[in-house]
Amino acid sequence: MSELSITRDGPVATLTMNRPNRLNAFTAEMGERMCAFVDECLDGEAGDVRAVVLTGEGRAFCGGGDISVLEAIEGAPATEVHRQLLRIYATFEKLVSLPVPLVISVNGPTAGIGLGLSLAGDYIVASASATFHLAFFDRGLMPEPFTLHAMARRCGVARTRSILFGDRTPISAEEALALGLVDEVVTAGELSGRVSELASRLANGPSTAYAMAKSMLREAPDTALGPFLANGALAQTMCVGSDDFREGINSFREKRAASFVHH
Repeated sequence: MSELSITRDGPVATLTMNRPNRLNAFTAEMGERMCAFVDECLDGEAGDVRAVVLTGEGRAFCGGGDISVLEAIEGAPATEVHRQLLRIYATFEKLVSLPVPLVISVNGPTAGIGLGLSLAGDYIVASASATFHLAFFDRGLMPEPFTLHAMARRCGVARTRSILFGDRTPISAEEALALGLVDEVVTAGELSGRVSELASRLANGPSTAYAMAKSMLREAPDTALGPFLANGALAQTMCVGSDDFREGINSFREKRAASFVHH
């Protein structure tokens, strides 16, 4: 059985971490499967995927890194440790590079590297029963760099410091919402339906505009205003040249809801 199952519902692809007996602990195979899926989306080999959901099987989202991940670097030469870490960290860069909206469905506890995976999404919905654990310090490790990067962007550096060093974990779903770690909290019974509704709406939206917005948001924190506006003009030019823009204008003129057709 694959450690990452991929299912399709029309234009929505769902990636499910599939190790419920180990709380979906992250493995190298899981990361490689995620990277391969993103590459297929970028190359057009995944078919008509216009929104992606990432979740966990069973009662947890992701319980952190599997012991095999730590054993692969324990006692290894520094060059090999560095190589293995770059291999793991590539998963986050790949997920963030998805050109389509990525919805995270945090269905239960998440810890360590699982927190980073939850922060890789464009919109994060958590079950009210979800909890968030940093866990890295317990193993003598700093949080992996994507988690630090994402937390600093979502919560701010000062608040991230407070979370890291103020003994604030585990973090409840409601506290995660207040901190900015998630975008929405729903009951466990509502989670699947809410995520499905959101992913379906995004999959039927203006895909070029979504891709350009995602690209620009990645640039925003580190780009001066002048270059950002110049890049934004190029991105908006691509939107103007799309079928979605033509449909958006026509629907406005005809006083009807837009119906974006994708090929």
